[in-house]
Amino acid sequence: MFTRDFSKLGNTLCAIVVAVLAYVGVNAVFLGLSARVERQENVYPYKFEDWYRYLLPGLFEHRGARRIMLVGESAVRENLLYEEFNKAFPTMHTFQGGLSLGTIDDLLISLEYITKVYGRDALPEVMVLGVSPRFVANLPETRPFIDVLDGYSPYFTVEETPAGPRLQPKTQWQGWSSWARFVLFKQQQRYLGVVAALARSYLVATEEPTQEVNPGSMPLASPLQVLPVSLRRIAQNTLQNFINRWLSPYRYHGNPPMKLEGIRHWLHMPKSWWPRVHRWDPDANQQTVDGRLTRLRELVANKGIALYVINLPENLESRQLYNEKNYQAYLRLVRKNFDNAPFIDLQDLLRPEEFFDIVHATVPGAQRVTAAVIRFIKDHPRFNSELAS
Repeated sequence: MFTRDFSKLGNTLCAIVVAVLAYVGVNAVFLGLSARVERQENVYPYKFEDWYRYLLPGLFEHRGARRIMLVGESAVRENLLYEEFNKAFPTMHTFQGGLSLGTIDDLLISLEYITKVYGRDALPEVMVLGVSPRFVANLPETRPFIDVLDGYSPYFTVEETPAGPRLQPKTQWQGWSSWARFVLFKQQQRYLGVVAALARSYLVATEEPTQEVNPGSMPLASPLQVLPVSLRRIAQNTLQNFINRWLSPYRYHGNPPMKLEGIRHWLHMPKSWWPRVHRWDPDANQQTVDGRLTRLRELVANKGIALYVINLPENLESRQLYNEKNYQAYLRLVRKNFDNAPFIDLQDLLRPEEFFDIVHATVPGAQRVTAAVIRFIKDHPRFNSELAS
């Protein structure tokens, strides 16, 4: 009896060991594949948690040369189409770096993190910064990006100081535990991005030619080609939807816009940050704002980054809730602190029907915003001639 029980226990332990080894092996393969794909492909993993992209070396290391980086809050992510920037500036490569709930403090920390972890050559040559009163006011007070660095970065935690948040090195134990936490619990979306990138490469490789092709000459390595046309289209559309879901940085594109009642409820809801944004007094917070914007201006100047500043569009439902005096004070603070940077005010560019919600544009709205920003950059007297080539 004892022998049988011991044998069962041994078999159970063996099964557990095999399962653990298999899990570790699969993770090791996918981690290596992810790192390779992220260095070679134009990918945006973590569509619904974009803060984690800043923990991926392949998206930043040695990639600053000829890079335009779009930065700011999530409205930058939805309203500025990186594909259109790539078309407009073919000698450059555009990276969509907008952060959900991002603010000026998050941007400062992200640039400091890129510099310290990935090196000076990870910083872009050109930065297009989208700003808004919420972004400059650092609202809401609690935001995910800093929590992500605290919990998952192997290198740094974030410490609050009177001059704003700063990076502080983690201890060796903190670094290892953060790395293990990231690898064990935050890789699923990353792996889905890798699979989507491979699927995209497959679709490009098997794209149907425009001319008639003899079915007998189709490559054997293209399984979709042997399917009937209708099934092939269904399979291709399914793959394309999967690719768009896990590779595109845009979270809301293609979704039906929020109803007006929902927008108004969100704007006036007591637990929402929007009432505080609309009540925010820039003059009363001028010293803090000047300190943050000065820090950003000096960082950009010291690193030789060309900066363009965009006042982002806002839905009329939100615009009409600002005190006009406060809004003009906000614009003065931004212009004063970025006096040498080209600035364009697009607050009222879009019609209400061109918004998904309060600040995020629909696809047609994003196309208009992107076109206006590209035109502004190209037409500005300080426009870098290299970008125009």
